[in-house]
Amino acid sequence: MSISTIKSRIKSHSKKVFYLSNKDFEAGFLRIVLPGIYKLTENIILHFPQETIEEYIFHSFKQHDFNFGIHAGIMIETDYVVIDLNGFSISQSIPFYSGQRFFNLIQFNNFPFIPKQKKSGTTQGPIVHTSLTHFNEPSYIVIRNGTLGLSSHNAIHGNNNSHVVLEKLKIHSFEVAGVTLNNCDTCFIDNVHIQDSLQTVPFNTFYNTILLFLRTIHLFYPSYTTSQEYKSILETIRPYFETFEKAKSLQDILKLKNKSRSEEHTSELQ
Repeated sequence: MSISTIKSRIKSHSKKVFYLSNKDFEAGFLRIVLPGIYKLTENIILHFPQETIEEYIFHSFKQHDFNFGIHAGIMIETDYVVIDLNGFSISQSIPFYSGQRFFNLIQFNNFPFIPKQKKSGTTQGPIVHTSLTHFNEPSYIVIRNGTLGLSSHNAIHGNNNSHVVLEKLKIHSFEVAGVTLNNCDTCFIDNVHIQDSLQTVPFNTFYNTILLFLRTIHLFYPSYTTSQEYKSILETIRPYFETFEKAKSLQDILKLKNKSRSEEHTSELQ
């Protein structure tokens, strides 16, 4: 099947045009459940709806699949969808990037991990305590005409999709991959420039582990939140949250990281 055939089939099923602005992402994400053409009207900066990083990581989302935070900016959950960036961009805000360390700008499923058993709904991957009632594997998707920027994981991610077209895109500032499509059938990538992955990541595995630990204890072992060990960890990391919230760019966070290293080195010399 050719690109033109895929586009023609999508066009026959996607009559409606939806215009997207930052207002449509006030929850921090957008679920696409209707076929159609989704066209950006401005640059989209994805941000969590809470006031602070601390409030975000301790927020109990109604959505069961958000146990460990918002895992994607756009979740495509139906066939016959066109995302027309219309010359604009999508990226995470600096605080969101700092507080959500697993994230895809555009996800071609309702959840990033394939269930081990579709009947039981148990899932693979690190997001534990999650049971899905369904797992969508949409087909006939087009992403085109714009830029996908800062992401703590991937720009585009999908599982078991088919008849996908990615065209006229610039993808940069990702930590893992520009595009990850697992078991994709009939995928066309045309005039897509993937460059400038994040060579220097401002966070280490210890920081990521602490976030996961705090969230896990808060959600599933709340009685432990009164322990001195838990309070000590939270007090240690809280100033970093406050700094990340004020950061205007990755360089601001990197400066903090370099300053910490310098202070540690000075302490060792004394």
